[in-house]
Amino acid sequence: MTAQAQSIDWKKSFGGIGDEAALSISKTNDDGYVVAGSSTLTTDDVTVNHGGLDYWVTKLNGGGSREWEISLGGSDDDVATSVQQTSDDGYIVAGRSHSNDVDITTPRGGYDYWIVKLHDDGSFDWQKSFGGPGDDKAYAIRQTHDNGYIIAGVSSSDGGDVSGNQGCEDYWIVKTDVNGNIQWQRSFGGSNEDIARSVEQTTDGGYIVAGTTLSNDGDVAGNPGNHGGLDYWIVKLDAAGNMQWQKTIGGSGDDQASSIKQTLDGGYIVVGSSGSDDGDATVNLGLLDYWIVKLNASGVIQWERSFGGSGIDVATSVQQTTDKGYIVAGASDSVDYDVAGNHGSFDYWVEKLDSSGTKQWGISLGGNGNDLGNSVLQDQGGNYVVAGSANSQNNGNVTGNHGSSDFWVVKLKGNTSVPTYEADNKMFTVYPNPTSGSFNIKLNGLSAEAASTDVTVADVNGNVILKTNKTHIDLSDRPAGYYFITVLGKTEKLAKQ
Repeated sequence: MTAQAQSIDWKKSFGGIGDEAALSISKTNDDGYVVAGSSTLTTDDVTVNHGGLDYWVTKLNGGGSREWEISLGGSDDDVATSVQQTSDDGYIVAGRSHSNDVDITTPRGGYDYWIVKLHDDGSFDWQKSFGGPGDDKAYAIRQTHDNGYIIAGVSSSDGGDVSGNQGCEDYWIVKTDVNGNIQWQRSFGGSNEDIARSVEQTTDGGYIVAGTTLSNDGDVAGNPGNHGGLDYWIVKLDAAGNMQWQKTIGGSGDDQASSIKQTLDGGYIVVGSSGSDDGDATVNLGLLDYWIVKLNASGVIQWERSFGGSGIDVATSVQQTTDKGYIVAGASDSVDYDVAGNHGSFDYWVEKLDSSGTKQWGISLGGNGNDLGNSVLQDQGGNYVVAGSANSQNNGNVTGNHGSSDFWVVKLKGNTSVPTYEADNKMFTVYPNPTSGSFNIKLNGLSAEAASTDVTVADVNGNVILKTNKTHIDLSDRPAGYYFITVLGKTEKLAKQ
């Protein structure tokens, strides 16, 4: 192993005496973080509850201190599953709502996709409900290049906003404009259960979607078809939402994908859990393992890796890191094989892999209760931050618990940081910086040929938006914010105004 696990920088518990669960964390332009999930009772850090479960959104600074929090919802259950800072420095939040009052003004029936736009200070901007007479649950939202939004989840409806249902539950993908108005929607699936968990826009302007299928017909038939039980199901869409290709991945057991990201080479990394030791899965260590699969741009498997112990190990989130490796987080109750240091019941389990999927280090975080890691990122300084829910009562790594389960955010000191160089020894220079549109890359001691295969532009959330062999790049059509320019593995931060 070429890298060593780093120590905890800080850890913070947020909540009250009820149940709070963080399901999504994203970086913000001020080097802080925004966290979203659900809360129940009005106590301690939770100042408002509308009834049942509410969306609960918390803004943290870079040191993990809370700057603001807001509860959103109605008298029934409302659970936020995805959050991202937007190009106007506000925030977009998606999840599911079963309420029809208070903040929810246009319910469709059953559970709906509920999309909430917040201002930069966390105050309410606008909200939209999408769905039909059945249950419709959003699991992921990302802002798109045109400042609109792409949303992925599951729908059992056929009516209202939903058309094309293939039977039971389908992937339901919704594209909106910047104000949350639907531009198009698509249902994908078969006659059985199909649940989309993750989506992002790809460098070609289309979209990649990952989740789980139990179907073996309809859109799922062929390539290669269901392997048995639940399979990873990867769907590539063009910019208009038309399917370009689809791929089922798995074995005879249950294999459930949770998170997908496009990688710097134009392929994809997808993580989740696997109970298989056949088909595409070559190893199984216990009941469920972390299963990490690397695909090329066409969805062909390049490598796959299983990590875990004899218990249950479920990966929920992945991000490619600045060293071209991967950081993976989830939950584990194993105490053997790949898993060390379990504190009791389920712990956060964070794994760092190199670019070929070889484990570099792993760490268990938690106490003697159930502590579930749900979302991980690498921040601007190269550190790793994981968010989820901690049910441990102030033991092990968990301190400050308010009772029952809390938002629990942990920052690990990274061993790979975004490089910063003095002006006289930079490998390259980005100018003008800030820019209002285009910028140039000046190579210091490098030939253009050396850099031509390795110039990438990523947004503040780590999504690669452009790969090019040019040293003059135009970002006029991109939203304002921070971008990261990488040349031969070295990265500089660019501000677009």
